[in-house]
Amino acid sequence: MPRKKLFFDGKGVSLFNNPQAEVLFVSLGQITNNVMLAVQKLEEQGISCEVFHARFMRPFDETGLLALLDNPKLKLIVTAEDGVVSGGFGSVVTACVQNRHGQSSLSVLCLGYPNEPIVHGTINQIHKRYKLDGMGIAEQVLAGLKGANLCD
Repeated sequence: MPRKKLFFDGKGVSLFNNPQAEVLFVSLGQITNNVMLAVQKLEEQGISCEVFHARFMRPFDETGLLALLDNPKLKLIVTAEDGVVSGGFGSVVTACVQNRHGQSSLSVLCLGYPNEPIVHGTINQIHKRYKLDGMGIAEQVLAGLKGANLCD
């Protein structure tokens, strides 16, 4: 008996679908759990969000992401990764957005670790230290909506 395929290689999935969202999260891996916590906090403050879980960095699902960029209310794209921001997943997403929209008013905020040695601890301690827990992500998004700390 053939097995049913549960997912397709290289295809992302919308985990929190809101076609009128102001903030679009694009996440990869386990950090998506913290993104979902941040979405809950942001939604409580009246900030509408959508979450696209890319699932794969290579091949990246450009088609899936680009389909979400036509939202006229979208103000900020936030990438979240459990890795170094410099040259990481956020760079892939930023390049994809810039190829589609050029230097538009659509901003990308890249969340992850700085390009330096990471202090050791439990994953929860590390996420909290680098503001990658649910509360820290929500705080960074609020600052990003004000124009601070955006990707280059």
